[in-house]
Amino acid sequence: MIIGVDPGGLFGGDDATMLSRFAEQTGITFPIGWDTDGTYRDFRVGAGIAPFPLDVVVGPDGRIAYLSREYEPTELKAVVESLVSP
Repeated sequence: MIIGVDPGGLFGGDDATMLSRFAEQTGITFPIGWDTDGTYRDFRVGAGIAPFPLDVVVGPDGRIAYLSREYEPTELKAVVESLVSP
């Protein structure tokens, strides 16, 4: 399952209208959660990573199987495939 997280924008100020427009423009179909309490900010600051983009894959065991602050589609695909392969 893919879930997006909107942390409120790089400088704050994102709202539901902006989020809907983003989803329409990019054609995404997965759900997007709204970080209302700063959990995403706390995570990225604690991990010492830039805010955008951030790709996180959580394995079936609940552990982070992949974390990248750059979009690397080949690496991301390989990790996901390794997790869903029998």
